Amino acid sequence: MTSVTGTADAGIQEDLGFQDLTLHGQSAAEPRVIRIAPDFNLRIQVSEYESAIGADGKDHSIVSRSAIFEVDRQKLDASEHLSRKLFGELREGSLDANVAAMEILFHYLHDSLESVTADAVSIETIYHLINMCDKYKVSGSEVFKVKAEELKGWFVNWYNVAKGLPKNRYRSHDFYRSMLFPCYAFDHAQGFLETSRFVIYNTVGHIEERNPTTLHRLHLPSRVIQQLNAARGRLKTLLVDGLINDISDLLDEDCECKEDTFFHMASGKELETLHHHPAARSPPELLRQAHQSSEPCSSEKRGWKLGIGQ
Repeated sequence: MTSVTGTADAGIQEDLGFQDLTLHGQSAAEPRVIRIAPDFNLRIQVSEYESAIGADGKDHSIVSRSAIFEVDRQKLDASEHLSRKLFGELREGSLDANVAAMEILFHYLHDSLESVTADAVSIETIYHLINMCDKYKVSGSEVFKVKAEELKGWFVNWYNVAKGLPKNRYRSHDFYRSMLFPCYAFDHAQGFLETSRFVIYNTVGHIEERNPTTLHRLHLPSRVIQQLNAARGRLKTLLVDGLINDISDLLDEDCECKEDTFFHMASGKELETLHHHPAARSPPELLRQAHQSSEPCSSEKRGWKLGIGQ
């Protein structure tokens, strides 16, 4: 649960329903002030809450993070749906928002997205940003589809930076699974191509996306996951069939070293040299490399159908 207070100007406080809930006297640190507009005329305080078990054994809500945004009211009013919904919830004291995501959203509304440092934004924040865009219908966004071109451009830049960060390279499988939905939501075709290709080639078993937040409604349409798993199944079939067919062709040849060639590949000796899983190289290439590891034979002079002896 998140609550908000606002002020009409820098000196007059107007209570709009904000209540600082505490757990036995423990509250969040002093809210951080974030100036979005140099000539601001409105302050909005956003506070994130989390659940905690108190000394009485009961579940309580405490402030986990809070920030005061100094904004230009006219910029917010430019988006009629957002303004109506935002200030309507503000008066009720029930705005559910993520501080980091709201900062990006406010910068977008004030045409200052360049102020947001990409490597400082977490994957979780991206999910909350998509949720905010969907909730407030930013620039006519459809359900789980962000249509604002400026936000889409900012996300593409963030994605390119994020995939190069050491923490994401080290946990690349988790990263790319987490990026399936954001790339879909921001309509980043190249990013979705990269993420889907990675999970198809590197997932053992059924492909599943990864949502690092508690916003469980944010996920790919089921048909997309079905198609990714279907593509992985087709890829596996093609690789296995191709490998078996090529081995069959090899063993049908009148070749003095075909047994030795097959042994080199099947035993893993050639794979150890290549430092790759069999699926990472084409079957003809594996057989060609394995054949070159064995003793020359007459097949090299006349060539095989696969070109292994060439």
